[in-house]
Amino acid sequence: LCCADALGLDLRKASSDSLLAAANAVFKAVCACGPDLRHPTGDAALEFLYGVILTDEQDNLVPATTFNFCRFGDGQIDRSPTGSGVSARLAAMWHKGQLAVGESRTFCSILRSEFVGHIAETVPDVYVRAPSVLGGGDSPAVPVEAVRVSVAGRSFYTGAQVL
Repeated sequence: LCCADALGLDLRKASSDSLLAAANAVFKAVCACGPDLRHPTGDAALEFLYGVILTDEQDNLVPATTFNFCRFGDGQIDRSPTGSGVSARLAAMWHKGQLAVGESRTFCSILRSEFVGHIAETVPDVYVRAPSVLGGGDSPAVPVEAVRVSVAGRSFYTGAQVL
């Protein structure tokens, strides 16, 4: 998650090309740091950076609609608000005390499609292995506060291209 405003961009006004260029720069900068990425479950197949979510940082303005831009894979743009991005933002909002269990937010994509997400419940007894962000090695499993979220929306198949 990265605030677009911090990069000098307004998600509601910036072109998709400028948003993608900024997200690509963030992706490359994070990868260049060589962080020790570890999936909480220990699944090595999931230990890589797959995308960057640019946000409008309107997390504290409940119930206003908030915007996401998702760069994923090899630099593709998700036309939707992105379910995993909405899930991450909901969990971060809950952790910061900006949303409570049962509260909802609406998330909008650059195409103005919307997903609605809410904090469904807290999840007790979650333990994860939390390595140092900059490669400090393994640590023992530690308890963390966690939530289960729900995301709903609509999507449409819009076409395909074959080369």
